[in-house]
Amino acid sequence: EASRCRNFAVNAHARGYQPQYIAVCESVEDVQKCVQLAAAQNLTITVRTGGHNWFGCYLRDNVFLIDVGKLNQLEIHSNNTATVGPAVVGHELNEVAAKRGLCFSAG
Repeated sequence: EASRCRNFAVNAHARGYQPQYIAVCESVEDVQKCVQLAAAQNLTITVRTGGHNWFGCYLRDNVFLIDVGKLNQLEIHSNNTATVGPAVVGHELNEVAAKRGLCFSAG
C-alpha cells in the first residue's frame, strides 16, 4: 500500500514535466561540461543524485537535468574523514563507516 501511494505521488508530480536536456554524468568533468553548456544556453540546472528524493523535485520543464547517480564513490580515510560522492545515500555511508566504528547522522 505504501509503495502504491509513493508511486502515485511520484507519477502525479512527474506527469508533464519535460527537461530540455538530461545528462547522465560519469565524472566530475562531465558535470562541469554540463554546467558550462547550461550556462551558455541560459538554462536552469536541476540535479538528480542518489535517487533518494522519491518525490522527484528535480523534475521541471525546460531545465538541464544533471543525473549524478553514477558518482557514488565512497572512501573512509585513515584520519576518519570521508570522500563521499553525491549519489551515496545515508545507509550506504553508515554501512562502510560502521566497519571503522564510525557513524553518520542525518535528519
